This record gives sequence, C-alpha cells and structure tokens, in this order.
Amino acid sequence: MTATDKDTAQKKKKRTVGNRVYDWGVYTTFAWAGVAAFSMFLAHESLHGTHKMFGWLRSLNKGIHDGLSGILSKTVMKHSPKENVEEWAKATTLFTILYLGGSMLMAPIKWLEDHRHSNAAKIDNLLGTTPPDPETIAKEPKQTWKSLLSARFLSSVIGYGGFILVGPRIAGKSSRWFGEKFTGIWQKLRPNCNAETVRKWADIGAFDAMVTAGTAATTYGFSRLIARKNDPAPAVEDALYLIDPATPTPQETSSADVNDKSSVAAPSLASKFDKPKESHTQKLAATADNLPIVHSLG
Repeated sequence: MTATDKDTAQKKKKRTVGNRVYDWGVYTTFAWAGVAAFSMFLAHESLHGTHKMFGWLRSLNKGIHDGLSGILSKTVMKHSPKENVEEWAKATTLFTILYLGGSMLMAPIKWLEDHRHSNAAKIDNLLGTTPPDPETIAKEPKQTWKSLLSARFLSSVIGYGGFILVGPRIAGKSSRWFGEKFTGIWQKLRPNCNAETVRKWADIGAFDAMVTAGTAATTYGFSRLIARKNDPAPAVEDALYLIDPATPTPQETSSADVNDKSSVAAPSLASKFDKPKESHTQKLAATADNLPIVHSLG
C-alpha cells in the first residue's frame, strides 16, 4: 500500500458515516438552518410583529435604534446627512437582533456538541457502519461555554466588519433586490400569498444571508480552535467510554488505593481488546476485593 493509499484509509477511518450524518444532517440542519430561521423570526417580530408576547422585542429594537442614532449623530457621523445616520442605525440594529437570535440557541448547540461522539456512534450502530476510532476521538477538543460563546462573539465581529466594508446602503439595496426577486418567484408559485408579507420576510432573509450567514461557519471553526487551545484532549480510554454507550463509567480510584502497593494497576487499552470476557463469578470476586471490573469490548 502506497503512502497515498494509507492517508486515504486513515481519513476514511476518522470520518465514519455516523460522523458525517451527524455533522451535515443533524448538527448542520439545526446549528445553521435552525439558527437562521429563528433569527429571522425574531427580526421580523421586532420590525413588523404585533403579538403582545414580543412587545419587549419591539421595545428593544426601538431602544437600540434610537440609541445608535443619537450616538452616531453626535460622534462619528455628526456632519453626515440624517438619512445616512438612519441607514447605519437601522442596519446595525437589524444585525444586532439577528445576532441575538443566534446567541439564544447556544444552549441546544452546546448539547449537540457535548453529545457529538456518542450520537455519531449511535448512528453508526444503527446503520451498521464502522464505529469511531478511539484514538481519533481522543484528539477531538472538548467544547465548553467559553469556546462556543467566544467563537460566537469573534465570528460576529468579523461579520460586522464585513458589513462596515460593504456599507448599509449597498447591503440594503442588495437585500431589497434579492427580496424583490424572491417575492416575484414565490408569488408565481403561491399566488394566493400576501405579497407584502412575503416581501418583508424576503428582505430580512436576504440581509441575513449576506451579512450574518457566515457567522455559523466561522463559529463552528473558531469554537474548535479555542477549545483545542484551552482544554486538553481526553485520554483514549476516556474516549472509549464516551462513544460506547454499552461501556460503564470506570470506578474512581481514591488516593489511598493509588498509594497502596497491593493495588492492581489499571489495564492498558490493548488488554481491553485482548482479554477474554470474565465469568460472573470472577467479576463478583473482583468486586469483593474492591478491584475495578474489566469489561471486554469484544
């Protein structure tokens, strides 16, 4: 086997069907499409909604807009025309509401990250495909609230930086152009829909796609970089317990057991695969002597 073939085989070993289904089917659908849909919903309610439940959101939207208008007109844009100040305030407020919507869904995204390996392993078990390689899983960084929220903030700063380069006028014209085109196509397919309502949703969706769509992708990448920097990867044996639902959590060893010379050292990873299953009697005897039970992975 050539070096290229070995590299290809190693890549296939790392990315199982379960991992691909979870990343691009479950995780991507929620973390990207779900966040975008929820953000658009909040933005629509803040601008055009009438439901009493979201009155606080419309008040927040107005407060941010009015506050930005006052700050900009008195500082960096005090010599600019009022319409320019209004464009920046309105677009920045919309960007903020969209960012708020995505941030509110960090809790379920954290759950998806915490259960990434075990859920991917369950998918592999269901499909009968190759299970994850323990050594590869052990190298994966563990996501934390710090890594996710820091990545979310950094990606949003980059997104707003891109918005500043483009400017609210071009961003607004572009979103309205795409919104108009989408509305025309939608009305041809669903002529009974209210064109004005469709246009409002289309404008918000176009702005979200242009200005904040990259936030999800950059959050995904930044969060892993931050997690890898701040959190050491778990041991290989810990990864085995993480990805194999049938494997029980190992017993904790007290400091007294560690210092006791008569205690038996923990088995290596190789012995877990090579050692035959113990009988029920042997397991009971081991428990009585306060020794860890070794479960076969075969």
